[in-house]
Amino acid sequence: MTDNADKSCTELEEALAECRRADELVRRQIALLQAIIRVFRESMACGSEKEVARLCLRVAEELTGSAYSFIGELNPTGRRRRSSSSGITASVST
Repeated sequence: MTDNADKSCTELEEALAECRRADELVRRQIALLQAIIRVFRESMACGSEKEVARLCLRVAEELTGSAYSFIGELNPTGRRRRSSSSGITASVST
């Protein structure tokens, strides 16, 4: 192989790797949008904010593959108002 052929192969490999990265990014973005739509759709049937928080945690865990999750709400001064977690710890309200 000549230097030009080696360079050409390297460029093709780099272009292919970039396409794969872009494809993975698009797939993650689609999965995120589908999760958001699911939360909006399923939250309509929730009877309380606590149920919505649990739904968000469940969807986030499925999206990330995480074994546990945490969600919190801040009051207007930036202090924690409420929080909920799943997996390792139980739900907490403060």
